[in-house]
Order: sequence, then structure tokens, then C-alpha cells
Amino acid sequence: MADDVTVITPPLSPHEIKSGNARSDTGDNIHFNWFTCAGEASQWDMRVHPDSFIMKGEMNIIADYTNIWKRLKNPVVLFGRNFDQDSALLFQSKLLFRIATKDFMILDSALRLSSHLPSNVPASLKPGTDNYMQLRKQICELMAYTRSYIARVLADENSIWLLGNLITSLSENLFALRLLLRSMRDLPDYIIMHSGSSHGNKCSQASYHLFHAHLDLRWYHLTILHQLVKCQNLYITLDDYQQNSKDHKLIDKNILEEQVLLLLSDLIVIAVTKFERMSLNESLKKTPFSCTCVRELWLMLQLFLDRLHEVEHGKSFWSYLNQLLDVVLGKKSLSNTSVYNCSALSLPEEYTCTDRVSFCLWLLVHLAQLNGYTEEGQYVGTGSGRVESNYPQLEAALKSCVSADSTVTEVQLRVIVRLVTALVTEWWEARSEPVMILWEYYHRRLNSAFFIPGAALDTIAIMSKTGAGLLQQVKSRLEVSEAAQDEDSFSLFLCLLGKHLMCCVSHGQQRHWHHMKGRIYSKFSPNKLLALTELGLYHFVSLFLTLALTVDLQEVSKKLQDLLSLLPIGSIDLNRQHVILKLNFALMQLYVERGLDIADIALPLQSIGMELCTHKSGNSVMLMRTFVEGIQDIIDVSPTLQLSEHSLIGGWITHYLSNSSLVDSCRLLDTVNSIVSKLRQTLNYIMDEDSTDGRQPRKMVEVLLQHVLPYVQSQYSNTVTQPPFQVADLAASFTLLALEQPNFQTQSFDQLFGYFVTSEKVNIRLMKRYLSLVLLEDTVMRIVIDPSKNYESIVIQAWVRCSLLSVNETSEELSDLARAMVRLPVIKDLCQPSAVCLGDADDPLFTFIKLVGLKYKSLQDIHRKSQFHEKCLIYFMQVDKCVSSVVGCATSSSELVSRIYVCAACMVCHCGQILYTKSKPNCLLPSLVNHLLLPHAIYRPETQLHPFIASAIKKTLHQFIFGIAKLNPKQDVFIARILRDIVIQYLPRIVAKSGNSVNIEGAFTTHPLLKCFTECEKPEIWILVLESLSEKFFTCRGTVPHEQAVLALGFLMDVITSKKFCVDLVKEIIDCSLLKIFELAMFASDGHIARRQAVGFIRATVNIDVFKQNIVLRESFLSVFMMLCHKHLAFSSAYVFRLSTCLAELCPELMVKCLPQLKDLVKTVELKRGVGYDPGLRNGLGKLSSLLGIQET
Repeated sequence: MADDVTVITPPLSPHEIKSGNARSDTGDNIHFNWFTCAGEASQWDMRVHPDSFIMKGEMNIIADYTNIWKRLKNPVVLFGRNFDQDSALLFQSKLLFRIATKDFMILDSALRLSSHLPSNVPASLKPGTDNYMQLRKQICELMAYTRSYIARVLADENSIWLLGNLITSLSENLFALRLLLRSMRDLPDYIIMHSGSSHGNKCSQASYHLFHAHLDLRWYHLTILHQLVKCQNLYITLDDYQQNSKDHKLIDKNILEEQVLLLLSDLIVIAVTKFERMSLNESLKKTPFSCTCVRELWLMLQLFLDRLHEVEHGKSFWSYLNQLLDVVLGKKSLSNTSVYNCSALSLPEEYTCTDRVSFCLWLLVHLAQLNGYTEEGQYVGTGSGRVESNYPQLEAALKSCVSADSTVTEVQLRVIVRLVTALVTEWWEARSEPVMILWEYYHRRLNSAFFIPGAALDTIAIMSKTGAGLLQQVKSRLEVSEAAQDEDSFSLFLCLLGKHLMCCVSHGQQRHWHHMKGRIYSKFSPNKLLALTELGLYHFVSLFLTLALTVDLQEVSKKLQDLLSLLPIGSIDLNRQHVILKLNFALMQLYVERGLDIADIALPLQSIGMELCTHKSGNSVMLMRTFVEGIQDIIDVSPTLQLSEHSLIGGWITHYLSNSSLVDSCRLLDTVNSIVSKLRQTLNYIMDEDSTDGRQPRKMVEVLLQHVLPYVQSQYSNTVTQPPFQVADLAASFTLLALEQPNFQTQSFDQLFGYFVTSEKVNIRLMKRYLSLVLLEDTVMRIVIDPSKNYESIVIQAWVRCSLLSVNETSEELSDLARAMVRLPVIKDLCQPSAVCLGDADDPLFTFIKLVGLKYKSLQDIHRKSQFHEKCLIYFMQVDKCVSSVVGCATSSSELVSRIYVCAACMVCHCGQILYTKSKPNCLLPSLVNHLLLPHAIYRPETQLHPFIASAIKKTLHQFIFGIAKLNPKQDVFIARILRDIVIQYLPRIVAKSGNSVNIEGAFTTHPLLKCFTECEKPEIWILVLESLSEKFFTCRGTVPHEQAVLALGFLMDVITSKKFCVDLVKEIIDCSLLKIFELAMFASDGHIARRQAVGFIRATVNIDVFKQNIVLRESFLSVFMMLCHKHLAFSSAYVFRLSTCLAELCPELMVKCLPQLKDLVKTVELKRGVGYDPGLRNGLGKLSSLLGIQET
């Protein structure tokens, strides 16, 4: 600030100068420094105010005060009056110091007055702000002038004679002024705590200027006193008589030391006052300096005393401070006898501090940080060249803290350890004793929770569930610059220990570790280890992991293994076993990260894993989960699997996978799959099987093939349960590994690929995933399409199986498979003519089947057609086995049963000529029909269809018939029989029921056989169905019709109705079924429902408009009737005339038309019998004629 250092205009002319009487109108000409505040001192902002002491070169000034004197102008202006610069202190010192005392008292009174003034006092009556600053400024000018004058006397040999009077007068005046200042303890607390201001010396508060005047005067007093000591020493040198004089005793080195202690004590009082007004945790964020000026005074005092120590061989700053800190700690008290024999200036016997150790360490940390300043006031940290340690005081404080009779709390320890960490690892040179003092405390309390009573539960230290997490916990403590707020004191101690050892190692000071390890290891006897609880063991583990991370890993690990050998796994409880298991995996992970072989740790663990798996219990399950997670962590951090990671794999895997839950199995399979994936990556760089780099991966391959592959193969064929999908992932990984590294496996790619693709018993869900993974690899696809391998047809066969047994799935695996199929030349050839993309189809399998059928039909060349036929048989080779497996267990899934029937019907419909070869009885079609439509049980009337199968047949039966009917049933007895049996067996079985009875009317509207008429316009199909049901159902034994005759007649009625009495259909029914219907009506006994149904059908037929209007239908009707007469008139004439009579009632015009033919037929029968006249025939004919209204002639 411009006001802080005043440069005055030239002095008045000589005739205007009247020493001590005239007031200067030209301003002041004394250069002075004073404290300029920047507000509260922050530990994150270490800057010094640019207008304050040190930034104005104070440390250079006290080194050579003569430069200031040279800049003084005569006269000097003090307190607004002119004084001769050479004689003012010689003759007017008492006056000047009295004026200074008066000004200081005015300032003190102004503070007291302002603190008691009512708030409504007018501003004009309040003391002026400028007056406060002016009073303080005038005092500082006198002190600066005094320092300059003394320096001038010391520098001028001709002025030495002045020393006697000067020393006497100044020492008395300085004592009086210092007595006025008294101790900081005498100031009200609010002045100490609230006198800082970011406005600096422009602050309007009297308390600000009073407090800073205290600081100014104490500093000036100390530096002037130091000058006077130098004056006294020089004076004594010149005059030996003065050595024993009374004046000499007033100014000597002891006085200076006492004043240093007084000043330090006052600064400590300020720090204690601040410390007592905040919580202990707040001290970590606060400084012991009430404002930046206090910090600056500490800094200048530190610089000043260190210079005296170096140049004049005085005590160091830490030596002075330690005397007072001993008092704070209560170790001893200083002598209360002052050189001045004045109690007001005596040192305190004790300091009122509730937490002495924490305060001392807090103060030490912030004073150590002041070593980061240069003499110019720039903060550069540890690179300042001024850093000096104070370990004796630190160790003394720690010993008093952790002594046996100490009652230190967890809250205090958390703060103390943080403070010690800052000193030991950030500011001072490496030294192990403070760390060991704390270790002596903690090793006796390893079982403690280090929890603060009343704190939230989330502040409790949480043990990681895995070895990797445990290691990461330890690492994070060492990596962060500042520990988390809720860390317990033991964790903070480990942080201190680790950072200290890291510092020692980085500076090549391993001797510290050699001294420490004996004191650490010796604390763990067998009894001590057995006495550790789970929490204690966790602390033990954290300790050794910290050591392993920071010093010699192998040495620490070996010692740790030796200690753990004292804890047999069977002698400790589950929780402690868990901790030890996590420790081992954390160690292995650390080994892998450092590139060290893990065999020595892994092999014993493998044995433990085997024992846990063979003696399965609730405890072993939890341990094995940790075991598996630990292996995964090791694999994750291992870049090449060349550190004996294979030692973790053994026979325990098979036991574990066979007996664990699905979730646990999946977790382990994921781990194994990650191992195989990393193996593939590693081996891609290793082409020479005999290379050193390949030995470890080869061993890993061997153990995986021995212990994992058999399980994968067994689960791959598991159709009873649903194995995890990771089985397919591993199958694919093993297959690809065999392809990429054929010399590393005992089973070749062909063997594995063939097993996983062509095995009859496979889990389709796994096969889909396997194929989708394997076929995505270009190398595999090139092998598949290689004609010499014959894999193409096998892959298509596997895809057909997968698609056939996949229910309502739009999974990624099926989509990937479909896209892979498109890449096959055979599929490309199928899709090209029709421009159909298999991958875009709603159901690629249906599209494929249709394309195969079209392709087969399009081939004209017999040889090519035969070759294609053989390929297609391979494609569909496994279909019948899939069908039998599903139908044989129809209760598993209605969707799957429906899928099987739909796909099979599609195949029969579009590829029937491929599926059936007349000359090969073992072809695919008979097998499909026998499994799906005509199993042996279906021929037993009592057999009931499973609801799932019945539902599927309703959807697909007509498609089966359509496809089979294309196989020329007229020339193939087997095909004709199949069709006939299908119609016969399923007409009565799939009928809509109402309760326990069948309502004939409309019962067949949803019957699948009805679709043979409604969805097909081919008469051949109609004829097949009509002939089949007529021959079977429209028959009688004597007068008893077939038991299903009524159903068959109802079916025909629904057929005609649904086709809306189509002429062609009526014509086919007349030609194919009417004769049998006539016979049913003719022979069935009166009153039988079948006869009534038959008569009703005839009535409905002859009454429809189509029949009445179509002469062809009527002629066919008459033709059938005459056929019936020719067949039965000779032997069953009564039944014939019975039917004729019925028809005469139903269609008399038609019967009239056929009556002549009937008469001729009667004559023919009579002739064949050898009689000219048969009464029975004639009687029947007569009745018919009479009924028709025709007179018999």
C-alpha cells in the first residue's frame, strides 16, 4: 500500500528548524515497515501481503540497517515535529518514547471506548479511522528511526563514544515500552480472534490497529534489542571496565533470549486461543495463525533466529520453541525470574490447553510449513533450502500421547496421525522413530475397531469382499495425497507407514526398513496370531500388504507365509479363513503386477480349493466364491498368463461345477472363458511351440483340457436341464484355440468341431450359441466352405436342428446363424433364383425349406437332381430324431410341440419328394409320419391325444395331407394307406365337443380335415378324403352302422355348408360317398341315429338349389342309385325297396325317372333266378309305383 512506506520531501530550510517545536508541513521522511493484513491465514493460500514487512525487504534491512540511515533526510519528522536526525535519540529519547507510549495508550483507550459506545452515537463523535492508523504509523516511524540510528552509530567509528549514553537511555525506554505491551494473555480473546482484516491497514476497526500495533512493536522491540546487544558487546570490547558494570547487565544475550521466548510465548498464546475455539477435526483445515500478519511474524522470527544461529552461534528457532512446547506438554516449566525482575514479563508456568499433544503437533506442522518460504517471502515448499526437522519434540509429544497412562481417544489419534504424516512424509527427512512409537501403540490394539462412539455406522471401516478389493484399499491409502475424512486411525497409521517406507526406498535409505522390520515382525508370536479376531486379522493383513507394496515384496511375502503357517486353516473360524484367503489372492495379484511367479502361493491354494469342494458345506460355498473371484482378479491383471497362473487350476473345478448353484457355476465358467480368451491372445504371438514364452501357456492349456473340457462336453449334451450359456462360449473358445494353435492341444479342431456340431444328443440352446460364435470367425467359415472338408452340409444340418427346436425366438444367436448361412455357397445358390435373402426372412427355416423344394423341382438333369437329393437328406438327417425327442416328451412345451409339427408339415408339403423314396423304406417321411401322425398308439381307439399334440395337429394336419398327396397315392399303396389312415384316425379324434357329448351340427367347422376342402381346390385331395371316410365309416354290420358314421355324416354336412354347396364338391360327394350313404340308410335299423342322419344328408342334398338346377348332379344321383340297385336288388330286395320308398318321399321326380330302369332290373333279376315272376320283387315295385302315383301295368 502507498501509505505503508512513506517517502518525505526534502527537509525545511535551516532557519525554519526548531528542534522539537516546529510542526512539519512537508510530510515525513522516514522509511518504515509495518504489518499489513490480508485477513485470516489459510493453509491453501501461503502468499504474504505485498506491502508487509517481509515483502518490503525486512530481512535484508535487519542484516544491514545503514542503508535506511543513508536514505534519511535532515530533519526527521517524528510525531508531526521536526527533529535533528543526529541528536534526537541522544537528547530527546525519553520524550519520544513517552509520546509513543501516549499514542499507544490512546489507541488502546480508543478500542475500549469504541467497544462501549452505543450504536446510536453520531459518526462525528466517534474516533476517526485515520487517527488509528496515524497513531500506529507514528510509533512505527520512531521504532524504524531508532533501528537506523543505532545502525549508524555502530557503523561509524567516530560515534562509538555515544554508545554508553545511548545504551542506557534506550534500554530503559525499551523496557518501559515493552512493559506497556505486557503479554498477549492480557488481551481480550475477541481482539486476538477477530482482528484480522482483508482490507489491510485501511481497516476502520480500532481493534485491528491495536492488535497489529502489538505485533509491530514486538518485532521492532526484538530487533532493536538485538542491536543494543551488539552495541553492548562492542562497547565492552572497547572499555573492559564495562564488563562488570550495572548497565551491562541490563543489556546482554540473556535478555535477548528471554525476549525471544516472550515473543514466542505470545504467539503460542494466540495459537492456543484459536485452537481452543474450534473442534479437533477443524484443526486439520485451520492454521494456528489468527491472521496473515501473525504467520508473517512467526516466519520473520524463524528467519531471524536461524540467521542468529548460523552467524552468531545462538540457539536455533526449534531450540527456543521446544522450551515452550515442553511447558505446553507439561513436561517442565521455565524459570519465572525475569532479567527485569518483573512478573508482567515473566513466562507462563503453563498454558491452558485441553489437548496438549494435538496442539503441539498442529503447531509443529504449520511452523514446518513456514520453512517453505524464502527470505524474500516467496513460498516454494520443500525446495526453499530452509527445511529443518524437529524430531526430538515430535517424538516427545508422541510418547506422551501413547504412553501407558494416556487416555488418548480415537478422535485425537485420527488428527495426530494425519499431522505426523504431514511432518514425516512431506517436510522432514526420513526418520523411523515416530512411526515406531505409533506402532508400539497400535500392535497392542489390532483387535480394536477404532470406531468413534456415537459416530454414524457408515464411518466404520468396511472390509473388502475380494482380494483385489483388499489390495485396492491398501493402494488407495498410499496413492491419495490426503486420506478420506472418515478413515480410522489405524488406516491412517498404515498410510503413514507406507508413505514413509516409500520415501525411504525412493531415496535409497533402506536402512530404515532394516531397523523397522525387526520391531514389526517380532510382535507376532503364535499366541498373538491365534488371539487375533477377524478384525484383528484384517488389520494384520492390511499391515503386511502395506509393507509388501512399499518395500521388498518377496521378503515380506515369505515372512507373511511363515506367519500364516502358524494358523492352520482348520483351527480358525470361517471369517478368519475368509480373510486369509483374500490375503493370498491379494498377494498373488501383487506378484502378477510386479511380474513375479505365483506358483509358491498358488499351489497350496489349489489344495485348499480341492478340500473345500470335496467337503461341501455352507462355509465352503462362501469361501469358494471368494476363491473363484480371486482367480478372476488374477486373470484380469495378468497380461500373458506366464507367471504359473495354471497352478490355480485343478481337479477342484470339476467338483465345484458339478455341485454348485447355477449362479456360482456361471461365475466360474466366465472366469475360465476369460482364461481361454487371454490364452488365445497370448498364443497368437507365440508361433514356436518350443519357445520359452510358450511353456506357461501350454501348461494352462493342458490343465484346462484335463479339468474343464470334459465338463463342457458333458453339459453340452445335457437336455434334461438347462446348462449355463457359458458352456457354449467355452466350447467355442476351445474349438477356436484348437484351430489357431493345433500343436497346443491333444484334440484337433476337426474333432472338437465335429463333436459339438454333429452329436446326436445336444442342448440346442447351447448349439445355437456355439455355432453363432464359431461361424463368425472367418477362418472357420473358410474351412466350412472348403469342399474337401464336407462341413457345409453338416453346418446346415446343425442350423436346421437349431431352427427346428427354437420356439418363438428372435435371439441374436439365430440371427447371427442366419447371416452365417447366407455366406455358404449352397445357400447363395438357393437364394439367387428367387432373390430371397435368408437373413431377412421372418422365419429363415421355412424360407430355406421352400427354396430347397423349388430348387429340387427346377432341376431337370437326373444326375444333378440325385446329387442335390443326397445333400438335402444330410440337411434333414437329424429331423426325425428331433421330432421323436420332442413328441416323446410332449409335456415339456406346447410351443415346442407346435413348432415341430409346423416345421415338419412345411417340410412334407414342400420337400415331400426329397423326404420320400419309394424304394427306400427307411427314408425320412415314414419316420416323420409314424412319430407325428400315426404312432402305434393312435390305432387304439382308447388312446387320447395329448392336448399339446392335438392342438398342433389341428394347425398342421391339412398341410401333411397336401404334401403326402403329392407323392402319387394312386400308384403307391404305402402313400395311399398313410392318407387313408390319417383321415380315418383323425376325423373322430379332433372334434369340437360341448361338455361330454358331441354336437354334430357345426362340430367340424374347425376340423383340420375341413381345410382339405376350404384351403384346397384340388379334386384329388377331396376324393382322397371322401373315399377314405366313406369306406371306413359308412358301413354296417347287419343293421348296426359304424360307430363313427354319425360323425362322418356330420363332417360331410359341414363340408358342403362351408363350401356353400359348391357344384364340384357336391359332384365329388355323390360320386365318392353317396353309394355308401345309400347303403347306410338302407341297412340301418329304423330309428337309428345314423340312418336318420343319412336320410337327412340325402334330403339336404336333393333340396339344394344347385342340385335341382344341375342336371349332371341329378343324373349322377340316379346313376349311383341304380348302381346300388344292381348291387343289392338280387339279395337284399326288401332293403332296396325300403330305401326306394324313402327316396320316393324325398325326391319323387327323380324316382319316377328311374322307375323304368328299376322295372327292367327286376325283370333281369327274375330271369337270373329262373322264375318268370317273383312276388316279392313285384310287390315292392308295385308299392313304389303306387307311392309315386304311377299305375302299374
